[in-house]
Amino acid sequence: MDQIAHQTIQNCQKHSNNQISFLRVNQISDQNEAQIFYCIDCVDDDHDFKGIDYIQIQKIIQQPQSQILQKWPPVNDNTILQKLLQQYQNSDTSNSVVQRITKYFTELKYEINIKIENVQKKILKQALEISFEKEQILQQYKQISQIDKLQQIFQEGKQHSFDVLNNQCKAFLTQIQSQKEEISLQLQNLLDQCCKVKQQADFDTPNKIRIEISSLLENIYFFPQLNQNNINLNYSNLETIMQLVSNKSNFCTCEFLDSLRKNLEKLNPFIEQMEFVNIFQQGREPIKFQEISETKFEEINEFMNHLINLENSQQYSQQIQQSERIQNICKILENKTNFINQNTISFLKGIFSKCYPLMKSIDQIQICDQQEEFNCFQELSDDSLQHLIKLINLKKQFEIRNNFDESETNAIRHQAKRFLYDFKQNELDQILKTFPVFDLIPKENKTNILRNIELVKSDFVDGVQRIQIVKNSDESIEAWINQQQYSGKYKNYAPNCIWDSSLEKEKKYVFRIQFNVNNENSTNFILGLMQKSDFNQNYGYKNKLSCCLKYEQRQIKYKGGYGIDKLTKGDSFRLNMEDMIEMRVWLEGQILEIVDFPNYQYKLELKDELKNNLIDLNDLNLYFYLYYENIKYILKEAFIVNQFIN
Repeated sequence: MDQIAHQTIQNCQKHSNNQISFLRVNQISDQNEAQIFYCIDCVDDDHDFKGIDYIQIQKIIQQPQSQILQKWPPVNDNTILQKLLQQYQNSDTSNSVVQRITKYFTELKYEINIKIENVQKKILKQALEISFEKEQILQQYKQISQIDKLQQIFQEGKQHSFDVLNNQCKAFLTQIQSQKEEISLQLQNLLDQCCKVKQQADFDTPNKIRIEISSLLENIYFFPQLNQNNINLNYSNLETIMQLVSNKSNFCTCEFLDSLRKNLEKLNPFIEQMEFVNIFQQGREPIKFQEISETKFEEINEFMNHLINLENSQQYSQQIQQSERIQNICKILENKTNFINQNTISFLKGIFSKCYPLMKSIDQIQICDQQEEFNCFQELSDDSLQHLIKLINLKKQFEIRNNFDESETNAIRHQAKRFLYDFKQNELDQILKTFPVFDLIPKENKTNILRNIELVKSDFVDGVQRIQIVKNSDESIEAWINQQQYSGKYKNYAPNCIWDSSLEKEKKYVFRIQFNVNNENSTNFILGLMQKSDFNQNYGYKNKLSCCLKYEQRQIKYKGGYGIDKLTKGDSFRLNMEDMIEMRVWLEGQILEIVDFPNYQYKLELKDELKNNLIDLNDLNLYFYLYYENIKYILKEAFIVNQFIN
């Protein structure tokens, strides 16, 4: 081969006695005169000669077809050819891999077969321990039925007379008959045990395991790069688990998550067998903690730990409630001028306790600008506070009506100037105008008009024949329906009873009425003002200047719908039967009110849209609408007053 190669190689153009030895493969110029062949002397002449740019011609000729040349073809990075050559030289590794794979499956089949044989032996042993063979069933049957004893009687009967055999059989049958219940129970138990053994064999689970083993075997691979697409497609369940575990709220370290992923990847064939449906509760999904800042996340974490401690530790809960932060807030709530009821305060305290970690910024805030003034209001007694409220409301009324000049305080102010000359008059005027205290003090001046009141009966719906009116020794007046002697057609109709004198528009009237009911049935009371001109023609409530009350469970309650329907004090109008209602009338001032007496806890006023009727209608009188028998309206007191109280 060397001789043939030597004969086929051309001589050098520069050194004719030498054969060309090298072919230049890198750094080749595009010019035609560029030299690509070198002999030995050419190498000596070229001081810039680099062996990496040349390949020996003899290697090109002599290199067998199954070899890789280290410098051919030209490449950007010669390490590629070097590594490829190294891989080629170690190409026998493929045979080694095949052998290892073959060995793996040989060992796997052996190990699986051994494992299957061991499990089979164990389960067969269990089956034999609980199963009943034919011989076992027969033996237990013989024992229970005592058939052997019956056979023995017949075998020995050959040696005895017929009577002896007959007596022995009868005796044995009698014995068996006496044991019939017990024998039946024992045979049933034997039958149940035989059936139970067959039913105990569960083939569903082993079949599922066989399918899973088969699926697991199909997932064996040695070349991940060839299975990458399949792996990516079948890692959905694994990724779901990783997303759940790596939720920011779990505070898992990266090391743990990496370790978990690697171990789950090993178990992935099993994991992918699971059905990941309905992972989350209906309408719920994990909180997206990754979308909030680290600061906010830390606040949430602190808040959650706080709630857990509140739930689990009574001592911790008490510490929070007694903390300076909560106490400072509660002082504001509990200040008397806020008028917050205790239930609301307790409710708000609970909320503040829960939100305690989120309220840190309050510690840096000055809650009250004028702490001493704040404390002054807190130290007011309940009576003083109520007087202050009355003053404020009274001042507000004067400002709205712009009539302070007509007030009692202003009148007293002018009178007092003659005696209070030591005080600065401007400041005295300002104080009394700011605090019109004398208008809060009720005058004792009132005129009792009860003795002058005469109630009269209406002709309407035969009221004259049916109404009973009695004036008592204490001057109180009772009015009710008495139909014992009445046979007319209006028994089911309610007549009017009226005070014969029309009310004067400029005067303030107070009427106090008590109701009396002689049975426990629910009933209604209607009273108010009506026009005298309608007295004998219409029902009293026509002009919507009335109040409807109902008797129910020994109480008088508001029913409504007749004009005096605006509740301005209390939560719902009601009073006991021993109490009275007070009706206040001031036509000129457009006041028509019902209050409970003597407690003054509730107040009903005429609706705003009806108040003009008090001025527009000229002949308004007090009236009672007498609903049913067995109920009485008792006018106990009647006054003309200078002003209404409470």
